[in-house]
Amino acid sequence: MQKLSRRLRFSIGIFLALWPVVVAAFVPAQVFAGLDVNMVSADRLPLAIFCVAALLSEVMAMMLFFRTRVFPIDPLTSWSVIAATAAGTCTLAFLVAAVANVFHAW
Repeated sequence: MQKLSRRLRFSIGIFLALWPVVVAAFVPAQVFAGLDVNMVSADRLPLAIFCVAALLSEVMAMMLFFRTRVFPIDPLTSWSVIAATAAGTCTLAFLVAAVANVFHAW
């Protein structure tokens, strides 16, 4: 990790932080229905697995953002702090969703 440039670490962090949000927000419900996943059914295990994968991705993104910071503060550091805060918020949201789906699946 130390050998990667700051901009590359920031870019990888952006990808890791955004893919779960994009999938959760823009994948049509028909795709999940094709996997026999429905929000009202008892079988939400694939949805819980997705939430856990998203949770891990957000945590990795947050770690990359924190490692991108340097002092004195430059614009990339400022954006890294903002992105780490957003990734942390998404981490909590995916954690709550994962726990709710796991409890509902079992």
